[in-house]
Amino acid sequence: MEIVSSMKVFPGSPQPLFITWSKVETHGYASETMFLSTHTGTHIDAPSHFIQDSRTVDQLDVSKFVSRAILLTTPKKADQQITRSDIINCGINANDTVVFATGWEKWLKEENYTYNNPRLSSDAAEYLVSNRVNAVAIDGPSIDRGVESLQFT
Repeated sequence: MEIVSSMKVFPGSPQPLFITWSKVETHGYASETMFLSTHTGTHIDAPSHFIQDSRTVDQLDVSKFVSRAILLTTPKKADQQITRSDIINCGINANDTVVFATGWEKWLKEENYTYNNPRLSSDAAEYLVSNRVNAVAIDGPSIDRGVESLQFT
């Protein structure tokens, strides 16, 4: 997602703020500073996001970010779950990165975007863990339901 000051963020998170730091006419170059949550727009959640004293993004092995990816088109509406039956026969192998395309990004401008997004069911998550996938991505604000995510803030 493009990071802009007016973008939708999780309730309670700061809106991105851009501050001019230098100007070509004054400093010979232009730059700006950015203030935003690490969970703004397209981002990666490290284990430390939910597990105390675990690895942060900078502590992850860079090889985790290069892998075979499998795109699973699993159309879902508000509050629907991606289930084990949605993914069980999709050719998921160990070390694959699984990318879910639910179509939820179309609802970005709607009020319920961060609250009622499609999510991964626990049985689907267990299936992915048992298949030792590398990573999981989704076209929504969270892999779990936004309301559930807010319980941790």
